[in-house]
Amino acid sequence: MLPARASDPFIPPDSRFMKPRQHPGSPSDFSPRRSLAQLGRLLPLCLALAGAGPAQAAVSFFDDFGSYTTGSADAAFTANYFSTLTPTISASSGLGGTKSVENSGDLTLVRKTTAINLLTSGENIITLDIFFQWGGSAGLASPQLGVVGADTGVFNAGSAGDVSGRINNAGTLELRSNNTELTRGATLVLTSGNWYDLRAVITRTATTNQFDITLGLYNSSTSGVVGSLVDSLSSTGFSNATLYGDTTLYAAARENSTVPRIDNFSLTQVPEPGAPLLAFCGVLAGRRRRRARN
Repeated sequence: MLPARASDPFIPPDSRFMKPRQHPGSPSDFSPRRSLAQLGRLLPLCLALAGAGPAQAAVSFFDDFGSYTTGSADAAFTANYFSTLTPTISASSGLGGTKSVENSGDLTLVRKTTAINLLTSGENIITLDIFFQWGGSAGLASPQLGVVGADTGVFNAGSAGDVSGRINNAGTLELRSNNTELTRGATLVLTSGNWYDLRAVITRTATTNQFDITLGLYNSSTSGVVGSLVDSLSSTGFSNATLYGDTTLYAAARENSTVPRIDNFSLTQVPEPGAPLLAFCGVLAGRRRRRARN
């Protein structure tokens, strides 16, 4: 997982702990300082519990794969095509001189070995990353990154459903749901031959049939070191009944002639913050304060 940056739009606000209120009529032997010290001893355990539950992560570096053929790929991926499919593995044109996927057709790579269940309690967020080399002009909509409802899914075709973000044929960031545009950003200025990192964070919200998505585009070095934010785009509370109840979603990335090559495709399913556990810790702290007063 790439380290977060201070300017990263995906960084959640810092947690803040409020000073406990002092109630009129408290016994004279009540010590707020002692109560805070007791709370301080509880916090490490509470925070550890709140973040409990290992994230499900998978990274594909495309370094051990052979050439792709129509409708199939290696053991981890299905290679699906929208128009023509001519993907191959480049021996040394990827990040840091490693292998990468090259394609002159219109390819959707679906990671079929890692089904995503966003209905699992506390695991309603998926983060996806793909590195790509820019080809110099928008031309076709690519790259595209998101989740699809079947391992045979193809962005912009079929009925499997999708939640995704991409660089569209107008050269802007664009967010999509079930092959329909949600919103788009300003025109991007990208450099031909340069590497970039496209990152999508997709959240299945608590509101029935609704999702949130944030898409970020970052500069990258040729070795995969992520740099400054180029642009970002978000859409919240949009409806997608097709995928909301689906327990087997799949991460997918699209590449065509607009993007000569892609590399380092990663997904991480992260638990949502353990708010109930933090609340429970607050109750414990309150009990300790009451005992101290008595």
